Amino acid sequence: MIRRCPNCGEERPVDEIFCGGEIEGTHCDWDLSALPIVAAGSAPAVAAPSADSADLVCVDGHPMSEGDLICGTCGGDPATGEGHPPPAGDTPAASDGEVRSVNTEVAVDGSTVLAGTVVEGWELLASVPTTSQVRERFSVRREEDGREAILTLYATGSEPDPEVYEVLATLDRDHVPEVLETGRWHGRVYEVSEDLRGGTFADLGVVADDLLTLRRIVSEVGGALSAIAEHGLRHRDLRPAAIMVRSTEPLDLVLTAFGSARLSDYDLDVVSPLEITRYTAPEAVAGGVAAASDWWGLGMLLLEQVTGGNCFAGADDQTFLIGVLANGAPIPEDLPAEIDLLLRGLLALDRRERWCWPQVKRWLEGDAPDAPGRQAAAGEQDARRSIRLGGTRIGSPERFALAAARGETWDEARSLLQGGELITWLEETGRGADLRADVRSLASMDGVSDDFRLALALKRLNPSMPLVVRGEIVTPGWLIEYPEEGYALLKGPVPALFEDEDEELWLARLARRERKVRERAEQLGVDLDENQLRVVSLSTSKTRLAAVWADRRRILPDTDHPGLLAIVERRIDDEEDFILLLSADVGQFRAVDAIVDEAEAEAVRA
Repeated sequence: MIRRCPNCGEERPVDEIFCGGEIEGTHCDWDLSALPIVAAGSAPAVAAPSADSADLVCVDGHPMSEGDLICGTCGGDPATGEGHPPPAGDTPAASDGEVRSVNTEVAVDGSTVLAGTVVEGWELLASVPTTSQVRERFSVRREEDGREAILTLYATGSEPDPEVYEVLATLDRDHVPEVLETGRWHGRVYEVSEDLRGGTFADLGVVADDLLTLRRIVSEVGGALSAIAEHGLRHRDLRPAAIMVRSTEPLDLVLTAFGSARLSDYDLDVVSPLEITRYTAPEAVAGGVAAASDWWGLGMLLLEQVTGGNCFAGADDQTFLIGVLANGAPIPEDLPAEIDLLLRGLLALDRRERWCWPQVKRWLEGDAPDAPGRQAAAGEQDARRSIRLGGTRIGSPERFALAAARGETWDEARSLLQGGELITWLEETGRGADLRADVRSLASMDGVSDDFRLALALKRLNPSMPLVVRGEIVTPGWLIEYPEEGYALLKGPVPALFEDEDEELWLARLARRERKVRERAEQLGVDLDENQLRVVSLSTSKTRLAAVWADRRRILPDTDHPGLLAIVERRIDDEEDFILLLSADVGQFRAVDAIVDEAEAEAVRA
């Protein structure tokens, strides 16, 4: 039995989570966990055309199946226009859990979608615009009573925490929408929630001198953040589209988009968010789950509104975040004193100094709690001579680190480090011997790639910066995207360098977790599949690991191995348990077909 990868077309083992095949000379890495299991050597399933169905293709011409919302090959939309007429006849009824599509077009509020697709009793009416890369949103109508709502369909591999929905059900509807239903559809998580038609936070159009409206916004969003924090819930994805307007008179704002939300009893946990945006808090960029992270998101939303978006200055998210982590948020100098104080409090780089509800509540009452001062940007005043990078003269190590982190200057900066010019320049600038010695040591560190040698050197030159490789911040999500480099990073000497540093502590934690899995496997006598271990060791989402394990158990539900059996037969709560089970060689499990055959033979004997 195999899974056929839709990206590279190769037949892959059923225990392979991410495709190990190659396409155009690069690793495929397609997520296979939600694909059907078929017999090896069988022809790819192609629906035969009939009088009741038309051939479906995407906008790029790839074949699609009935009910598909996006192309499984390229991610494109269905092509449902000229050349693909709707089928004749009545639409057959859909049973529970069945997908139904009549393959016709309908325009709703300017959107064109496949009309009639039904997801678990909810008929899709129109797509709802979203900037998210991990979720699609649709306006829907329930067939049984005609109630309209919003259905959010998450991408394969994006797993919201089901415990979050249990908490949301207990919260006041003043702060969060009513969640009507959650479940899985074609291997993807979906949620159906109250339809809020008042627009989003971005539609309010706040200006810096509108203190009355701004106070109302802070009171509404701050009150909601305080309410969810009382239950240990961290939203982790505040952005304009995540705050909906229930009404404008009086202003009633509601927190939505809890896909990245997590429950946490600690000040700082490590769980990778579904996606990183320019509103993401510094500690959350590296997967940190902190109570103060949501308040940074509120600060960034307010900063964007009062500056009309000029705070982002056209920068992409990665470049903007690198600058913020190094220099702090770009709060203008000419804001009213009250707003300046609020933003400095909410946008403190150190989460331990950041304002939360107690300080925000005092500000709303007219008080002026202490707030950190502005963080000075890296300057040039201490340089004795400059170094050229990317056609520009740079006079300080901090500025060099920021400039070198960009993708377009990376190779040039790496050559300067490897050739010794960077260390020579540091000596000429009069920097301390310790800095020069550290950079020289990092430039020749064993067991580390040239790219990570430069990344470590840049972080040493500018400690406020995150770990960056070719313009991309190294996060738990980065490890998943580049699994070979990510696993080599975990197994190398780099994680030990950050054992005592809060910002990159997550690397050390993941490395320790991988070692614990290996030690436990050895104690239990479990044979490990190295390829599987290399993949699942990079995941920081226990929810995703649990979903993949549930999928595995449908194929391999039992085991005779005493060590594995001891884990399988109890409730699994630890990430190490999931990783061990998913990394165990499949030969130690019993396939469902074998169990059924054994049961049939036993039944005959009985």
